[in-house]
Amino acid sequence: VDILIYDRVGSEFLRRAIGKHRKVGVLEARKKVFNFHPVVLRHLLSIVVARLTTRDRYWEKLSLRVAVELAIIRVIKPKVVISHSDNSVRFNLLSRLYSDAKFIGVQNAFRSDEIKDVSRHLCLTNLICFGEDTKRRYEEANCGIGNYVIGGSLKDGLYRAGQLRNSPKIYDICWISQYKPARFENNPILREMSLKLLEYLQQFCVDNGKSLAIACACKEWSFPYEYKYLLSRINISDVYYVPHDDNNFSSYRAIDRTELTVTTNSTLGYESLGRGNKVLFCNLSKD
Repeated sequence: VDILIYDRVGSEFLRRAIGKHRKVGVLEARKKVFNFHPVVLRHLLSIVVARLTTRDRYWEKLSLRVAVELAIIRVIKPKVVISHSDNSVRFNLLSRLYSDAKFIGVQNAFRSDEIKDVSRHLCLTNLICFGEDTKRRYEEANCGIGNYVIGGSLKDGLYRAGQLRNSPKIYDICWISQYKPARFENNPILREMSLKLLEYLQQFCVDNGKSLAIACACKEWSFPYEYKYLLSRINISDVYYVPHDDNNFSSYRAIDRTELTVTTNSTLGYESLGRGNKVLFCNLSKD
């Protein structure tokens, strides 16, 4: 293929941006299945030999999973390898191990100071990032990015391209939910902060006769868990739940139809601010 998309997650947005005039394939990066086709095995053998005889710092990080993916890429022979999982450790390393294609990582989410914790893994040859703030954070964290291209948010750009201007305002306040079962379990600070913010918003809406919309975070398969979780913590009736639907940009549309959006630090909030919406960022922790 001309263009190989690394990882099916986010590939739908890359396909929209690329269009239909190129041969595009997808390399499954999350399935725990190894491709041992004879042609792949032949390339894999040469990669193992190179790993044993090369003292390059990138080759020293080679794992079996990366070696198999590198062998598959050699068989496919793409001109471009692109991913919307720009912080994938394996994708970053592959960009340094395979020189016969241009590797491009497209930033998929807002990055904060936590980038310092994974900076040693970030070594993409090309990164299309949100803006100068991202570039500054990466450089201060000593990430090994080869080339930065300021491109903004891909999802936001695709949404803008097909969106009618001046959406009518139908909600007073939109709260961006960041609920995901694993996220709330592993990040108690975000969980408690989100619940406290939701409590404040409900009281404000009651006191001032305002409507509240919730831009839900979970996709179709896990939305029932989020809906049940929120129902147990919502005490008012004038609430509109907006399920997360990437294909129709449901969260973007809900925010554009709202007078004021409230969030902690979500990517949706920053994208919304970039579209000229009123956004209140509330970090109620000391972090």
